[in-house]
Amino acid sequence: MKNAPIFIAPALLWACIVAPLAAQEDEKPAQANIEWFEDISLEELVNTKVAVATGGAGVSQREAPSIVSLVTADEIRNSGARDLMEVLRLVPGIEFGQDIQGVVGMYVRGNWANDGKMLLLIDGIEMNELAYYSLQLGNRVDVGQIDRVEVIRGPGSARYGGVAELAVVNIITRSAKSVQGVAANGLYSATENGYTRRNVAASAGTSTRNWDIVAHGNYGQGNRSDQPYTTVLGKTFSANKTQPMNPLHANVQASYKGLRLLFMQDNYTTGTQTSGGDVLSKPYKTDFLNSHYDLRYEHKFSSSLTMRTGYNVASTSSYRVLGAIDSLDAEVYSTYQDKILRGLGILHADYVPNDKVSLYAGLEHRYDWVSKLDIAGEPNLFWNGKNQIAVSFGSVFAQAIWKTRIATFTFGGRADRHSIYGINGAPRFAATRVFGKSHVKLLASGSYRSPSPINLAYSDSLSAAGVPQLRPERTRVFEIEYGLQLSPKLYVQANAFTGAIDRVIVYAVYSGGDDGYINANRSGSYGLEAEVRYKDKWGYITANYSYYEAFSDNNTPNYRVFPDSSYLLGAAPSKFTLKAHIKIGKSLSLDPSCIFLSGKYAVTGVNADSTALQTKLAPSNLLNLYVNYTALWNGRIAISLGGNNLLASPYALPQPYFSNSPANYFANDAPLMLPRREATLRMAVQLVRK
Repeated sequence: MKNAPIFIAPALLWACIVAPLAAQEDEKPAQANIEWFEDISLEELVNTKVAVATGGAGVSQREAPSIVSLVTADEIRNSGARDLMEVLRLVPGIEFGQDIQGVVGMYVRGNWANDGKMLLLIDGIEMNELAYYSLQLGNRVDVGQIDRVEVIRGPGSARYGGVAELAVVNIITRSAKSVQGVAANGLYSATENGYTRRNVAASAGTSTRNWDIVAHGNYGQGNRSDQPYTTVLGKTFSANKTQPMNPLHANVQASYKGLRLLFMQDNYTTGTQTSGGDVLSKPYKTDFLNSHYDLRYEHKFSSSLTMRTGYNVASTSSYRVLGAIDSLDAEVYSTYQDKILRGLGILHADYVPNDKVSLYAGLEHRYDWVSKLDIAGEPNLFWNGKNQIAVSFGSVFAQAIWKTRIATFTFGGRADRHSIYGINGAPRFAATRVFGKSHVKLLASGSYRSPSPINLAYSDSLSAAGVPQLRPERTRVFEIEYGLQLSPKLYVQANAFTGAIDRVIVYAVYSGGDDGYINANRSGSYGLEAEVRYKDKWGYITANYSYYEAFSDNNTPNYRVFPDSSYLLGAAPSKFTLKAHIKIGKSLSLDPSCIFLSGKYAVTGVNADSTALQTKLAPSNLLNLYVNYTALWNGRIAISLGGNNLLASPYALPQPYFSNSPANYFANDAPLMLPRREATLRMAVQLVRK
């Protein structure tokens, strides 16, 4: 077995390190409020509780039954990150690629995760659009309104279901107490070819004895690329101002004791002027419209039992092309407008009878009403012969955490029953041990990707009863992590992983030009990730490294790199990130960061036999530098001035899949080159209510 050492290592490490130390007394971990990262110690940081891995009150990062990254508001501000995409780029194992119609999504550990494999939560609200369960990144989520970001770098289905197969990103925005007044910020970025971002955002909040009211809003305009673009057929044009990334977001919350009311409107516009190898006659913009109405109530029945219930109504309209498609483009560019209305009911319970045992369980039910119209507004029929369908699924999940002298054990799982494809589920087991300044985790999880309503609508085949036969992906993941605080100033941790994905859902084109979603065979990756944090009075340095390699028996051709089977298409195997915060005075700091990505493969052309040409792209070295000053107007105004990609390193977003069928116009897009040498000015104002 080529991968046997990855499975044997956890058992050996447990036997050699953890068991002999089991008799040691656990030290009580230090914890702190992480709003001001610069004022806390590394020990307090790593013992900060995170809820994304367990739900309920959460556990410390070191005890969490997942591989978890935590990025604080201070770290985000100091790094110069301008949106969620740039925040996540600082996290090990995460990178980005381009999809159709100007959409940019995420890789996790080398695997394309955009269509229903990575869940984004903002204040507990699921932000994936409901047609394909995808995300659209770039100039999205105002970072000045973020309190912290929690990331599960690995499976999350045992807790969150079929949209969390490979990762979960949980964003917690600033609370009413944090804002307590009015805050605003503006950002402008530009290259020599014009602006790349111009954004404004504002927040208002008030907190009283019983009431907490907070509102966040932001609007922006962005240009994803200002570089020349060459299609796979060799046609070249300027991509400047052809790929917008325009967000419009509102998040309003009112809380009274245990009751929370939330309204969220999240709109995003992207676009493109290409379709496969063709250059369209003009750029086309594509809208994604998402509305959420959410009611949640938390009641503490006793010191040990807490229950949470709620109902969410979500409405999404996905891939809505603005304006009519020109007759010159009609043969190569078409799209459909998908509208979905979802009702989601939840009932969760958190039971902690003592300091050794905790239980977290829940029931959830979703009901989706789905309608499809083609671009001209004509009906586009589902498998039932109508342009509307209704699908539903109920879920049950449970998790038990049991603390012993040997380790803290987590047992749990989730089961869904879907009205189309039946029962599916995912188990979870974790053994974690904190001893002194060290910790070890052994993790084994199942995970899955649920087919979305539009995946089912374009299923390649129907059963005898006329029902789509597309089935969920299945993933098995094994992970091990070791962390050690070498001194009060230095903390290191490393993890290894292996994750095999079976029944991979892919979009395929068959002979004759027919297309649809099918269950292919196997994909997946294995590798390692490591991070070092050093923190002193003068500031801090964080460095991390991640590496993946594709399984040798990866037989899903859409993701394969034929010149080198150890790669997955579009994903750099090695990534190194370094960021520093250097205090020059009480209010002035210098904040450099560097992200190095090894070479990656992309489809760049067409071979003589009309098959796709795969080319290895050059490595990228993204050097950013920011100067931050926080003492204007008695500390009410903070200003940041800096530059991105100062070395003008070539950095492209490849397409993560390909097709050798010339009949598929959406199949092969060439890599999109991002801007070089951007200058950025950001200003933030905070007016605190007395």
